[in-house]
Amino acid sequence: MSGQQNRYLKYTNAEEQRSNVRSLFNNIAPTYDLLNTMLSFGIDKRWRKKAVSELGIDQHSTILDLATGTGELAREALRKYHCTIVGIDPARDMLKRTDFKLSTLPGKFSPVEAFGEALPLASKKFSHAMISYGIRNVSDRPKVFSEIARILKPGGKFAILEFSDPKNKLFAKIYRFYFHTLLANIGGLVSGDRDAYTYLPRTVAAFVTPEELAAECEKAGFQIQLIKPMMFGITTLIILQKK
Repeated sequence: MSGQQNRYLKYTNAEEQRSNVRSLFNNIAPTYDLLNTMLSFGIDKRWRKKAVSELGIDQHSTILDLATGTGELAREALRKYHCTIVGIDPARDMLKRTDFKLSTLPGKFSPVEAFGEALPLASKKFSHAMISYGIRNVSDRPKVFSEIARILKPGGKFAILEFSDPKNKLFAKIYRFYFHTLLANIGGLVSGDRDAYTYLPRTVAAFVTPEELAAECEKAGFQIQLIKPMMFGITTLIILQKK
């Protein structure tokens, strides 16, 4: 399937791109959690636990969970630390599921429908920010990083968890076949939206390296504390601190 045939890749400006991303995640919201577990064999839960543990969260923390999706990263933080989280996501159907799923957990979760480029949040009010598998879908990363720096207190921590390209050549071949071929077929079959699961691996293949991503954050006023590849490098955790 070519890029021209995929409806989520048809955009001419940032506004259309944001609209496509919102539509994509609204469409796959009902099967998103199931597919995440199936397609990662449940390992994604370990990666999220690692991200939360590296942030230095406690019960007094106030956290922005950007691109919260169905709230898996937020759930880990709430379950373990009973903190306060604002979950931002443009996909309303995702947020509805997240709010329901997290409503019985300790702590406080507040869902907000918005894009990362214009956070409806006060400046210097958050101790932490985090995003898992969503930064590659934003239309203007420098603006998002600037917004995150704005809402964080001085010294605030920021975690990025994102897919990356494995360094091992043999493993990379196996991974790419699975990610680009099997994922589209399985994800499309279960969700009924093959375009979505063709779009997702393409965004990974076209994305910057973890080191380049961290350098972008430095330009927005962050210091790099950790760049940690996991599972042969198919995912990378980046921990940053606001100067």
